Amino acid sequence: MYLFIGISSIFMLVKIYNYVSALIKNMDDNLNHYFKLKEYFEYGDYRLNDIIDYETVALQSIILYNKGYTIIKDYVTYIYMNNETIHSNADYLYNSYLYIYGELNNIKIEYSGSNWLYTGIMYPIEYDTNYKLVEKYQYIHYNKNQEMSNMIIHNILKPYSCENAENISNLKIKNLYLLKYNNNYLCSHNMHRLFNIWNGDVTNASNPFFEIEYKDEIHSIMIDIPKSYFVVGNELLSSIFLKRWFEYTILPEDFIYTNNYTVHITDDDFNDIELKNNQYIIIENNGYRIEKIK
Repeated sequence: MYLFIGISSIFMLVKIYNYVSALIKNMDDNLNHYFKLKEYFEYGDYRLNDIIDYETVALQSIILYNKGYTIIKDYVTYIYMNNETIHSNADYLYNSYLYIYGELNNIKIEYSGSNWLYTGIMYPIEYDTNYKLVEKYQYIHYNKNQEMSNMIIHNILKPYSCENAENISNLKIKNLYLLKYNNNYLCSHNMHRLFNIWNGDVTNASNPFFEIEYKDEIHSIMIDIPKSYFVVGNELLSSIFLKRWFEYTILPEDFIYTNNYTVHITDDDFNDIELKNNQYIIIENNGYRIEKIK
């Protein structure tokens, strides 16, 4: 590993050296041009503005900076995506930083990485109104071979391929399972259904909602779900989905999530829908449907 890092560093230094050399050569050419002109015009009879086009120099500087930034960024990304050890260690260090930052600032930050499995359980702690969310992330080791990554995920989810392999959410205790799979979030309240979503085609769908608004007795909060959540079969906007969503969002200081709320939705056909705390949305190919937690 250290040998690879050393070789990679040498290649990077060579690229940076070539870039800086080109930059210095360009500056030398400009200076030589300037001094020749200055000598020709007998030293100082003309202002510098009459000789050097500062707008052109500024534009060339910006172009050279962007080229250098792109070279370094592409090279670092190449190493990150093609070396599994560096990829995993970089993810570990970055997630450690996010954890410490979140603890110091009293906020939750989602786990970073290409593939991971999330398990959340929500249960009431005060008169069925205040709920606690217990969470667990399972990091799935990165592999640049997509088939190998799929096999690892398949082995993790395979115990839930049978429909009766686990208990599902109910009105008292609610479960949420998320699989971060490349750039998509697969989401279900049941591991068997999550297995079916992943074991299918993982088909992306368009966002069928124009506006989503959470309302309780005090607050009204707009919810903007990223397009990576709109996968056919995904189960969204349940009470535990909202609980997790709010815990990873900066909210008013007096906000306390309770189970007494409604979600007001305007879909892309401008139909107005109201979701209660025992309902959720299932994304379909050409829209959505509403289901109840039984």
